[in-house]
Amino acid sequence: MKMFRIQLLFMTATLGCISLQAQIERDFSIKLYNQFNHSGGSQIQSSTSGLVRDTSVMYSFTINSLSLSPAFRWSSGARYSQEVAVTRFSYKSLDDNTVVSRNGGTSIPVGGARTSAFSLGLRYEFANCIAVFKEEGKFGLELGVALSPGVSVVDIKPVTSNTFPSRETSFSLDVLMIPRLKYKLNDNWVLDLNAAIYGAEVVYEVSKLENPVFPANEQEKSVYSQNLLPKRYEIRLGIGYHL
Repeated sequence: MKMFRIQLLFMTATLGCISLQAQIERDFSIKLYNQFNHSGGSQIQSSTSGLVRDTSVMYSFTINSLSLSPAFRWSSGARYSQEVAVTRFSYKSLDDNTVVSRNGGTSIPVGGARTSAFSLGLRYEFANCIAVFKEEGKFGLELGVALSPGVSVVDIKPVTSNTFPSRETSFSLDVLMIPRLKYKLNDNWVLDLNAAIYGAEVVYEVSKLENPVFPANEQEKSVYSQNLLPKRYEIRLGIGYHL
């Protein structure tokens, strides 16, 4: 009898949770962002030439890019939401060849390579609605945290024997905070303005040069790096459609 009561209580609690979950209004939407990215940094390397002592070399860079970013958003209730976005995707292929022609009609290839480059970036975000505006109003404010993994591969296959095949592979993971301002146009369409604040980035790079002069274990090297509060920011303006 006691076991029956426990089973009955468990079934009642399960049905109650299912009923409560069914009453929660689920919201699904698709979005398309116009995304602006800025990144910059610098690195100081000591001189290894041995010709000039007490010198160093500084490498610095600045990158600005503008791209489109599709996303899918879902939420349970009016407070919490989740979003998955493709932050970057590209594939490029290049074939170049340098040929020297002689008067006799013979052609000698002296350089060239087949190069392919692939890049993919994703983002998962969990956001919480902040009750600043009226619930029935057109404006909405959210604050989210996100993880953004990425991978890029550059593969070079030379067409001549004076250079060697190489491959550069990079894996990255970014941790971000994303404030978001939304404006409801009507029941289906919404404008979305958000900015990504980068808290940390982790990068793992693998370089391989297939030079037969070196043993196999020396043809590949890897570098791991991490950076807190990197000099990067991102602004996205998008439009969403509720399904």
